[in-house]
Amino acid sequence: MFTCPKCGGELLFTAERHDTYWVDPQTGEFEHAISGEKAWFECPDCGDRFNASDPELPFRFDPDKLRAVERG
Repeated sequence: MFTCPKCGGELLFTAERHDTYWVDPQTGEFEHAISGEKAWFECPDCGDRFNASDPELPFRFDPDKLRAVERG
């Protein structure tokens, strides 16, 4: 079920998280400004890469459960 839609191979999941902070000029403390994340599924067998939120995939990434889950 959670395999490459192109060739049926096992998938790898990659997430790159980017956090940006403001630096308080008086104290040097960090204040969180924005977060961003790029995430994708990749098949090492055929080399195809799929965006984690691709609506064509029969599953999606659930960041709260840290796993792939069925769409529904």
